[in-house]
Amino acid sequence: MAKSAKPVDQRKAETRLIAKKNRASVACAKSVAVINRHLTDVVGSLHKPVVSAYLAIADEIDLMPSMKIWAGNGQTVCLPVVTQKNEALGFRKWTPDTALQKGPLATRHPGIDAEQMDPDIILLPLLAFDGDGYRLGWGGGFYDRTLGRYRKQGWKITALGVAFAAQRWDALPVDDYDQAMDGVVTENGVTWFKTHSLTNGV
Repeated sequence: MAKSAKPVDQRKAETRLIAKKNRASVACAKSVAVINRHLTDVVGSLHKPVVSAYLAIADEIDLMPSMKIWAGNGQTVCLPVVTQKNEALGFRKWTPDTALQKGPLATRHPGIDAEQMDPDIILLPLLAFDGDGYRLGWGGGFYDRTLGRYRKQGWKITALGVAFAAQRWDALPVDDYDQAMDGVVTENGVTWFKTHSLTNGV
């Protein structure tokens, strides 16, 4: 098949509409429960101290069951904070007792008094992912900028997408700034991509 002549941004926008409908159609509470069980196992096996989760928006996969388990087991959990448009994310410590504030783009996060963190594991919500580890999000680029910053600094971070298996595409439109994930966790377990290396701090 010939490569599309459409700009990458246009192809992403068109794919995003399809992927959004697809995620809504495959969302399943039973699968979410299985994904959370896989997540607790995978995160525990990585032996990394600080994990960044997220608070689900719309039909994103709810990580709260895993977050409560990690916090109860002494794992340090943080949440991303949108600080400014076109900037990387910040991260603040979260516990089950943490009061949350409303942020931009329907997000919620711990307040300014919460401890600032640098995560070792970042869990990423997504609309779609492909076999090379690329993800399609809402288009804000926050996670790509964040991963790019940490990787440029040499921070040995592990980026894990969280998705239903049916959200996988053969290939997604990709731009130069897109950052590949190390792996993705679905109801079928964890899939590691070629970007992942067991020698890279895992």
